[in-house]
Amino acid sequence: MTGKLRFLFFALLLAAVRPVSAQRFMFTGVPDAEVLTFLGKLQRAVAAGDRAAVAGMVNYPLGVNRDAQHHTLVANATALLKQYDAVFTPTIRRGIITETPANLTGGRDGAGIKAGLVWISGVCDRSRPAKCRLGVASVNLHGEK
Repeated sequence: MTGKLRFLFFALLLAAVRPVSAQRFMFTGVPDAEVLTFLGKLQRAVAAGDRAAVAGMVNYPLGVNRDAQHHTLVANATALLKQYDAVFTPTIRRGIITETPANLTGGRDGAGIKAGLVWISGVCDRSRPAKCRLGVASVNLHGEK
């Protein structure tokens, strides 16, 4: 084997056995880095009390789950702003602000803040390539502690 072929062979072998870093948030439709950037923006908006910015970071309709039997949908930003304090309670706001990238969970529903207290997911169009918009998809008030 020539030197170049030997190098190529070992490079391919190394690539085959080297673990590939998995996308934790693949179900959002965007790379992990975009999810973490979104989380940072959401945290800054919530911490600043910028309700309009938070409302602009939601994928509507927003699912609000009060308990296992009581689910509502918030249709748009105007409706969310009217009931902001009931949806983004102090516990929910604190959970968003204090979440760390390392503790953000990934699953089929997207990326979960505080193990699913709040879910971030992507809404994707059907263009080629598809473009996805991240947003808050649901708030689980029954998970408050």
